[in-house]
Amino acid sequence: MRRFPGRETGKWLRERGEDIRITPETGQVGGVAPAAVMPAVGADRVRWGAIWAGLLVAIATQMILSSLGLAIGLYSITQTAAGALGISWSAVGLWSAIWALISLFLGGWVAARLASATTTASGAWHGVIVWALALVLGTLLTAIGVTGVLGYLPSRVLTTPGVTPTDIASNAWGFFIGALLGLAAAAWGGSVGKRREGTEA
Repeated sequence: MRRFPGRETGKWLRERGEDIRITPETGQVGGVAPAAVMPAVGADRVRWGAIWAGLLVAIATQMILSSLGLAIGLYSITQTAAGALGISWSAVGLWSAIWALISLFLGGWVAARLASATTTASGAWHGVIVWALALVLGTLLTAIGVTGVLGYLPSRVLTTPGVTPTDIASNAWGFFIGALLGLAAAAWGGSVGKRREGTEA
C-alpha cells in the first residue's frame, strides 16, 4: 500500500519497498531535480501560411469592392460629346484608398486569426507583413502595367500625357500617406484578430 507525502519537507514515500525522499518545495526526488522542459530554440513565430491567406483575402476584397464601386457609380463615369467615356480619376483614387484600407484591415485580421496569435504585438506584426507583401506586389504590378488590383492612381498620373512635376509630387505624397494609412489599417486588423486566451477560434 502506497503512502503519499504530506506538505511538510522530509516526508517519506514508500514505493516498491524503497524509501524515496521528496522535497515538495523544489520538486526533487531522491536528491535529484526532475529534468527541466527546455523551450524550443529558434522556433519561427511567423505563420507564413496565415500571412499568404491574409494577403489573398485582402486582394480579393479589394477587387470585389472596386467592382462594387464601379457598379454603383462611385467613380463618376461620364460620356463626352464625342461618345467617349470619361472618368474622374480623383474619385478613383479616393475610393481605391478607402477600399485598400478596408481590405488591408481584413487581411491583417485573417492572418492574425489563422496564425492563432495570442498577443496584440504578434497579431499586429502578422498584419504588417501582409501590408508589406501587398505593397511590394502592388508596386510590381504597377511597374508592369497591371493596375486596379491594389491601387491605380500612381501609375495613372505617371502615364498621363502633359503631367507636371507638381502632379507627380502630389501623387507621391498621396501614395506615401496612403501607404502609412494602409500600414496602420493592417496592423490594427492584426491586433484585433488575435485569439483571446481560452478560445479555440
